[in-house]
Amino acid sequence: MIKMKNTFLAKATLLIVFLLVSSSLPAKDLKPFTFEDAMGFKTVRRIAASADGKWFGFAMVPDRGDPSLKFTSTSDTTSYFYSRGTAPRISKNSLWAAFQVLPKAIDIENAKTPKDKPKNTFSILNLTTGKTVNKGNISKFEFSNDGKWLAYQDAEPSEEKDKKLKDKKIGSSLFIRHLNSGTDIRIDQAGEFKFDSLSNFIFYTINANDGEGDGLYGRRLDEPYAPEFVIKAEDKTIASNIEWSERAKSLAFDWAPLNETGTAKDFSLYFWNAATPESVVLLIDSINMPKKHYIPAKNSFNWTSDGKRLYFGLKPLSQKYVENAEKTKYTDSTFFNLDTIQSRADLILWHWNDPLIKTNAINRWKDDKDIYSTFMINIDDKKHHREPVRTHGCPVTGLEFGL
Repeated sequence: MIKMKNTFLAKATLLIVFLLVSSSLPAKDLKPFTFEDAMGFKTVRRIAASADGKWFGFAMVPDRGDPSLKFTSTSDTTSYFYSRGTAPRISKNSLWAAFQVLPKAIDIENAKTPKDKPKNTFSILNLTTGKTVNKGNISKFEFSNDGKWLAYQDAEPSEEKDKKLKDKKIGSSLFIRHLNSGTDIRIDQAGEFKFDSLSNFIFYTINANDGEGDGLYGRRLDEPYAPEFVIKAEDKTIASNIEWSERAKSLAFDWAPLNETGTAKDFSLYFWNAATPESVVLLIDSINMPKKHYIPAKNSFNWTSDGKRLYFGLKPLSQKYVENAEKTKYTDSTFFNLDTIQSRADLILWHWNDPLIKTNAINRWKDDKDIYSTFMINIDDKKHHREPVRTHGCPVTGLEFGL
């Protein structure tokens, strides 16, 4: 509602300005103001700036139609313009920029099915020379803090999913580009990725279609050819929610084995330190978890500024929800069994004190099911904070670890 109001006020203001300017013009120069004119007004969005302020980029987006993108130097008159460009990002050393290029809006509208829609493309711009390198459709890209590396990831999986692991998350091709040389390192079936703050490492997970080679890996960007090393790897597992601490030079992540269909079982919390790269430390697993709680797959890890404590999310077991759970099949012995019938039943129960009507509650379920409570652990002695520091949507108090 707020966004709609802001959009309406912006258009109303532009209309008033237009009318005021028009009133000062001779009658013969006046032109009718149409809805087509209103849809053509462009709004500046997705602003990006270099760390030293020498370059900035911004997208100009109409209400309906194709956007455009402009990069401008603040030290001279150099600028670069790209039709249908959006999502600009500039390296901190002011030497490189990257952005997405959208298909024509009319081609998107004319596509008969989602599969027929044209794909985005990705461009890498040398701000010194103006040379642009174009790539395919990607889902995510990130510059290293020193501006020497760019990581970008394909939007589509690099391999077809194994039919036996129908619930498994499959990775896509990750490219780590050394910008000065233009050399790409390709890593297939990668999941998450993250640079460290000093640009010495890049970390990434592998989510293989057949489960072979799953795990968490890294590359040393400060060494020739960026050699790869293993942090923790095991077939048919998943690592996720990787988070780097600049102060502690440590990486936190969660880890879980997969069942026969590729669904994650019980997650455990680990951390890895750059000073002792051969060892991975277990912080929390199902044994020393708070009573009747678990680590959810949808999570967020946050380090304190001193790197000594880590915040993470937990949920009560009563709220555990299994995605894509198959309904129990009836057999001759269970066809009249009440538990089996209830497991297959769909029930919508409304109460007059419910804060939301059921249609809204059902629509919000995808977000509400991922609400968790935040806890804290001390890395040095592995002692856990005994109560939630804050909660995300549902208050939980009085919980204790190791009970």
